[in-house]
Amino acid sequence: MTPFTFVPSGIRSAARRCAPWLVVGFWLILALIGVSLAPHLESRLATTETPPPGSESAQAAAIMREAFPQFEGTAHLAVLHHPFLAVADPVFRDANEALIARWRQIPGVRSVTPWSEQDTTMALLIVTSPEVSGSSAVEALRDPRPPEPFELSVTGSAAASVDLFRLLSERLGQIERFSILISLGVLIYAFGGVLLAFLALGMGLICLAIIPLLLYGLSGIGAVSVLNGAIAAVVALALGLDYPLLFLSRLREELQTRSVSEALDRAFSTAGRTLLVSTLILVGAGLSLLLVPLEESRSVALTLAGSAVLTLALAWTLLPALITLLARRWDLPQHLGRAQRGGGAAWWAGIVRLSVRYPRRALVLGFLALGLLIAPATQLKTWVPYVSMLPESLESRRGLDRVLELGEGGAASPILVVWSREEGVGDPAFLRQIRSAGEALESDPRIGRAESIASHPLPPEALASLLRSPAMRWSSERLGVSPDGKHALMRITSRLAPDDPRIATLIEDLRATLAVRVPAGATTRLGGMPAELTDVQRAFTAGMPWVLGANLLVVLAVLGVYLRSLVLPLKAVLTNLLPVFAGLGVVVAVFQWGGGEPVQSLTVTLILSLLFAISMDYEVFMLARIREAFDRTGGHAEAIVEGLTGSGRVILGGALVLLSVFVPYTLVGVRGLQELGVGLSVALVVDATIVRLIVVPAAMQVMGSWNYWLPGGKRAGSAVGSETMEP
Repeated sequence: MTPFTFVPSGIRSAARRCAPWLVVGFWLILALIGVSLAPHLESRLATTETPPPGSESAQAAAIMREAFPQFEGTAHLAVLHHPFLAVADPVFRDANEALIARWRQIPGVRSVTPWSEQDTTMALLIVTSPEVSGSSAVEALRDPRPPEPFELSVTGSAAASVDLFRLLSERLGQIERFSILISLGVLIYAFGGVLLAFLALGMGLICLAIIPLLLYGLSGIGAVSVLNGAIAAVVALALGLDYPLLFLSRLREELQTRSVSEALDRAFSTAGRTLLVSTLILVGAGLSLLLVPLEESRSVALTLAGSAVLTLALAWTLLPALITLLARRWDLPQHLGRAQRGGGAAWWAGIVRLSVRYPRRALVLGFLALGLLIAPATQLKTWVPYVSMLPESLESRRGLDRVLELGEGGAASPILVVWSREEGVGDPAFLRQIRSAGEALESDPRIGRAESIASHPLPPEALASLLRSPAMRWSSERLGVSPDGKHALMRITSRLAPDDPRIATLIEDLRATLAVRVPAGATTRLGGMPAELTDVQRAFTAGMPWVLGANLLVVLAVLGVYLRSLVLPLKAVLTNLLPVFAGLGVVVAVFQWGGGEPVQSLTVTLILSLLFAISMDYEVFMLARIREAFDRTGGHAEAIVEGLTGSGRVILGGALVLLSVFVPYTLVGVRGLQELGVGLSVALVVDATIVRLIVVPAAMQVMGSWNYWLPGGKRAGSAVGSETMEP
């Protein structure tokens, strides 16, 4: 007995010993806890990405924490704007000073640094709050508002996180309600009735309600990104509707000839095993993200794995409990209606038969269409945006745009250069070299200012004397020199936004420039948010091949054991990669070519992992049906047609359910989620049409009896491997 048989059977045996009401009550209690925790999630979610361990920016951050604690804290950037008054106007000056005075009285605010040009209508203020961060600091800065017609825009990573969370909370609720209504109609079509449709829908809603509890628990283990809430909602609703569709479709078939108890046993041994295989693949795909050494990747990995396990537990326990309770009141086979074994769509069966009859022509046409969709993916470029991915209607995005108008894009998130020298930085020659490096950097049009101890107008010799004086030790910290005198800090203010895609090139250029200007015995490390985002992007790029490779190994291992074949898992991997890259190709064409900016790195990661795993549901379901038909009839071509047409309604219904979940995310207004919605939706359409109807049956027909080959074993059905379909 394989684990795929033993585990579902064990769960079913344990479920028999539990009262159905206890099972239902247990899940309802968890759902209520999840709903009650949802309003408190904002304070538990991380606002920024941490750099990968061991990277240059992580090393700079470690030195900063130890040597320059006075510069730690959350930096908020605020722009006070007037439609026509200049900053030098007395009315503007009074409003600006009143704002500064009020902010300095907020508990936890360490400093408020004003900056302004006299001939502009905007004043820039930098607020640092080491003790107050997140939504509380942003709310304190935004309220009360200055009198009209002044307009205040608070931006920065913390403000962007607050705006993003609230935008998602508002729009995701609307999207989920829309998805649920559409999904209900699709489920009624797929089941041909109302009762099972409402059962599947109830499962999806309960799964969605429990997600805040899952995120709350994960936030106690480590940082959980704001976007995780949206990702978890996508996975929970998709799987929460998808898994019941597979399980209940098989259950209805079995109820036509078996009792409720026998039908549940049979559904567990067939569809239950399919769900187990799909969950193992999805968990493996999620955990493969741990190979990317980032905090955000770790939280996404645990979210994906946790959501998959949660949905499987619901399908294995709650569904049987509900079916058992319904069977006590109604004659289920009569109320559920007759199962539609033929797939219910003649056009589906017709296309499959044509693909099997003319397999080589079908493969040429299929790969030609796929090639056109996949081609743009070869030009894929990725980046890690943050504030710039938000819609322009949000305050943090408007604030960023105005900061860029002032040419101070990096004011709140400067690039930090940590100069280190064991003999100390108070040497005149060393200070001259730092000054020379700063002057060279300021000649770059992408840089506004490069400020350090060496920027002081005093000669290097006088500065060195001051730094050696114990009486001046207190001021050395304010000038950016560590108390032990071994580290000096240079703050580079870029004219670009911290998450501008061009910042990566600037960081690489700075590292190359500073590398040739470091005196003997000294080191430089680049840090700050721009450098951290660049290193995060590097980690994503370096980790993606490992993530994809781990996904492939998991699929090959799980399907190899389940299907008792080596060729079918290889075929499944290849055919599942096709819609994934087709989805990426369309994302590149729409957003990178059409929008002029790189695709978000996390989007690529999720499409590769999430879609690759979710589409395996129907791959496993379809291959299991084909294998059942082949074992029963021994006819290779007929097994392909019977397996694909018998699962046609479920595959088509499942694709429509998932589309009803993914398509609305294109309307959220957050670019990363729009990319994800488009990529997943396109890939699903391609998977349910070109791949399932044309490529898969044609490829299986061409491979013949090799489909069921294992090393060291005889090819299954070799006698019928050359069978062809009659018209």
